[in-house]
Amino acid sequence: MCRSLLYRIPVIAALLLTMLLGSSVPLRAQTTVATVPVGTNPRGVAVNTTTNQVYVANVASDSVSVIDGASNTVTATVTLTPTIAPIAVAVNPTTNRVYVANGLGNNVSVIDGASNTISATIAVGAKPTGVAVNSTTNRIYVTNRETGSVSVIDGASNTISATIPISGAGPLDVAVNPTTNRVYVANSGTNDVAVIDGASNAIAVSIPIGNLPVGVAVNPTTNRIYVTNTGPGANNVSVIDGATNTVIATIPVGANPLGVAVNSTTNRVYVANQGSNNVSVIDGASNVVVATVAVGTTPQDAAVNPTTNRVYVTNSGDNSVTVIQDSPAAPPPAPVTSTWFFAEGSTQPPFDTWFLIENPTGQAANVTFTFFLQPSGTISRGLVVGPHSRFSLFANEVLPNVAFSTRIDADRRVFAERAMYVNYDGDVVKGIPAPNKLWLFAEGATVQPFHTWLLLQNPNTVPAATTITYLLESGQTVSQALTLPAASRTSIFVNQVLPNAAFSSRVESDQPIIAERAMYRFPGNAATAKAGVNAPATSWYFAEGRTSFQGLNADTFLLIQNPNTTQATATISLFATDGRMLTFPVAVLPTSRLTIDLDPIFGGSYGIRVTSDIPTIVERSVFFGNEPLGAYSTTGATDLNTLWHLAEGETRAPFDELITILNPNGQMIGVHIGFDLENGQTIGRDFTVPANSKLEIPVDTILAGANSANVTTSLPSVVERIMFIFKLGSIGATDAIGFPGS
Repeated sequence: MCRSLLYRIPVIAALLLTMLLGSSVPLRAQTTVATVPVGTNPRGVAVNTTTNQVYVANVASDSVSVIDGASNTVTATVTLTPTIAPIAVAVNPTTNRVYVANGLGNNVSVIDGASNTISATIAVGAKPTGVAVNSTTNRIYVTNRETGSVSVIDGASNTISATIPISGAGPLDVAVNPTTNRVYVANSGTNDVAVIDGASNAIAVSIPIGNLPVGVAVNPTTNRIYVTNTGPGANNVSVIDGATNTVIATIPVGANPLGVAVNSTTNRVYVANQGSNNVSVIDGASNVVVATVAVGTTPQDAAVNPTTNRVYVTNSGDNSVTVIQDSPAAPPPAPVTSTWFFAEGSTQPPFDTWFLIENPTGQAANVTFTFFLQPSGTISRGLVVGPHSRFSLFANEVLPNVAFSTRIDADRRVFAERAMYVNYDGDVVKGIPAPNKLWLFAEGATVQPFHTWLLLQNPNTVPAATTITYLLESGQTVSQALTLPAASRTSIFVNQVLPNAAFSSRVESDQPIIAERAMYRFPGNAATAKAGVNAPATSWYFAEGRTSFQGLNADTFLLIQNPNTTQATATISLFATDGRMLTFPVAVLPTSRLTIDLDPIFGGSYGIRVTSDIPTIVERSVFFGNEPLGAYSTTGATDLNTLWHLAEGETRAPFDELITILNPNGQMIGVHIGFDLENGQTIGRDFTVPANSKLEIPVDTILAGANSANVTTSLPSVVERIMFIFKLGSIGATDAIGFPGS
C-alpha cells in the first residue's frame, strides 16, 4: 500500500495524455462499491489487513478517519492537535499501531488501533510528507521534505534511532520491502529514488527516474518498485527492478499521478491520477495499463487490502474515499510445499555429509529432516530457511557416525541437494521428489579399480520385496532378491554380488522406494553418486563434457542402457564452446549397456545431446587429473527448460564453482542468473550463449561464498553445475544438473 502524500506541488495543467486502454491481459471487472464521506481534504490512506480497518489522514480537519472495511462506514474519528496538517499514514498490522505524519506539526502521531487513541507523539524533521513501516523490523521511516532527511523510528520505544540525510533531494514518499529490508525514497528535487539499506541505515544507491517523482510503492513478492512521475512531460510510472536497481519500464498513466499502491496477491498496481480524476490499473506482469476507473475529485493516494481485493482512494476535492472492488474476495492459495528424498548418507569415517537447501520464495520456509537409520530407526530435526536464501546443514554434527537415508519436508517450494565428501573427492545428488516402484541406472562397474554400491530407502511402514536386475554389456542379466525392512535404509555392495563386471541396473519393488548408486575408484576414493530414473526416454541432455581441466587430462564417457528387447540406435550430438558440432550414431544391444569414450572423438569443452529411436537411459561420467583421479557424473535431463534451480554452490577454498549452459537451439539465447546467498541477498548477472554452443561461467569471478543459483534462459536449455575441489594435493569434483522449472 502507499503511505504518503505530499504538499501540493505546482504542475502544468491540461497535460496531453495517451492512455493504453487495450491489453491481452485478462482482468476481472473493477467495480466502485462505495463512496465514504471523511474529513476535510483527505490525503494519505493506509489499511490494516489484519483488522480490515482503513485510516485516512485529513489535512484540513486535523483528524484521522477510521473506516470499517466490512461495512464501508466511518466508525471513529481521531482528532489531532490543531493546525498540524496530517498528510500521510502507515500501519503496522503486527502491533496494530498507526503512524501519522503531520506536515505542519513536524512530528508523527502514534495511534493505538485497538482504542483509536493517541499513544505517543514523536518529533521528526521539518515538513514530514511520507511514512512507511517495516513490520518485520518494527521500524518506521518518515521523509522530511524541508530538512532533506529520513527519520527512522524504533516502533518498540517510539524514539528516533537514526536520521538519514538526503541533502537537497526533497524527499516526498517512502516505501519498504520487508523481504529485502530495503527502503525506497522518492526525491522530487533530484529526480531519483534513494535506496536505503535497512540494516545499516546507509544509502546503497540512487536510481535516476522520471521528472518530479512523488509516490512510491513496493511489491515484495516480485521485488518491483513503482514510482509516480508527475512533472511536465512525465505523467508516468517508473518500474524499478529491486534486484538490479535499474528502471525496467516506464508506463504512461493519467494526468498528474500522485499516490500508488500494489496488490501483491494479484500483482496489480493502482495509480491515483489527480488531474484525470481516475485510477490507472497496471498489470504487474506485463507493465501495461489494463483498466481505468473513475473516482472522486482530485484523487490523492491509494491503498489496497489484498485479503479482500479492495482499493481505497482518497479524493481531496470532495472529501471522500472511493472503494473499488478489484475482484471477488478469495481465500489465499495454499502454499506450494516440497518433499525430497535421499537414499544415501553417511557420517561414518571417512565421510562428511552436507545438505544444501535453497529457498527462492519471498517467505521463510519451515523445513523438517527425517533421518532413516541403518538398519532401522528414525530421527527428526526442524529448522527455518529464510526467504531468497540458501542454508547448509552439516549432518555429521546432527548424526555422528551413522549411515542413513533422509526425507526432507518443507512448507514452501524449496530445493535440496546432498553433498558427500571422502578424502579429496565428493559427490552431489539432487533431491528425489517421490518414491517409485522402478529405478533404472545406466552406469555400474565392479572391475578394478571400481567399487559400486546401491543404496535403497524404504520410507514405508511395511517391508518392501525388491528385485535388482543387473544388465551386462554382453546382454546377459543377473538378478538379486531381497526384502527392505519398513522405515529403513539398506546398502548393497555390488562387488560381492557381481564381481568383475560392467553393468546397468534395474531395481523393482512391490512398494514405492528410493534408490541411489554410489561408485568409488581406488586408490584415492574418487567418488560419484546419482539417483536412479523411473523411466527410459528418447532424449537426454548434458551441459558438460571435456577433454581437459586446467591443463590436466579429462576423460568423458557416455553410458547408455537399453532396457528393451530390441536393438536401439542412438544419435549423439556434441556442442563445443567455440561453436563446433559433431553428430554420430551408435547401436546399443537389447537388454545391455554400452560405454562410449568421447575423448578420441571430440576435443575441448562441450555439451551433449543423445537421442534414440526407442527409449534408453543415459549417464555421463568424467574422470580427470593425475593419479589418484577425480571424478563427477550425472544422469542427463530428459527435457530442455527455460528455468533451472541449483541449490548447491560454493566459491571459497577449496572449491571452484562452474556453471555450464547448453544451447542446442539454432539461435543465440539470453541468460539471467540470480544467485541467492546465505544472508538473503540476491546477486544478478546476464549472459548470452551462441547458437548450438556451450557456455562456461566461472562463478568465482562473480561472488565469494556459498550460494544457490536460479538460471533463466530465453529459449529452452539445460544447466549444470560443477564444483572442483582442491584438497590433499589432488583435485576432485561434484556435479549436478539443475532442478527444472517452477
